[in-house]
Amino acid sequence: MKQGHETTNMTVFYDHLNNKANSFRLCKAALTQWLFGSFETLVSIDKLPFSITNMADDENPLDMDNRDPNELNPHLKVAFEDVLGEPANAHSIDCVWKNSYKCFNCGKNCCYKFLTTLCGIFIALYWGCEFAAIAFHHIWCFTPMLRLMSILMGCCQKFYNSIVSCCLAPLCETCGLFFSQIKVQNH
Repeated sequence: MKQGHETTNMTVFYDHLNNKANSFRLCKAALTQWLFGSFETLVSIDKLPFSITNMADDENPLDMDNRDPNELNPHLKVAFEDVLGEPANAHSIDCVWKNSYKCFNCGKNCCYKFLTTLCGIFIALYWGCEFAAIAFHHIWCFTPMLRLMSILMGCCQKFYNSIVSCCLAPLCETCGLFFSQIKVQNH
């Protein structure tokens, strides 16, 4: 009976190792496919033993339609109608206006997509690191320094209050009593 129990434990152990190896192979293949091709062609997401989405994406899903939900750039209006407009008494030929509209949008979209493809990820990485550094400095440097200063200055404040109340308070009170006896009369 003891030997059968050990065999069962070994079988469970080998199954566990086999599942881990399969998970590792899936992770490796998913990473390779993500770097060099489409992930969906590799394996269906239902078969994965883990979640491939980022935790931040689960908490705050990315809205692909409204990409400025906080209206950070309301001043940046670059549509054809926002840039070019012909007044009522100065119209170009209709085909010129229509083709200008198409060329403007094509040029703007192609150039913007090219620049964002070329630089967008690196700029986003830079700004992510920049704001991470700012958060790091505030959390680990500035806030503890402010707390230290408030503790140290609290002692200085008590010391200063004691000096003022012991030395200056009687002097000011005496001056107040002295000047309160002065009476001004207009003739």
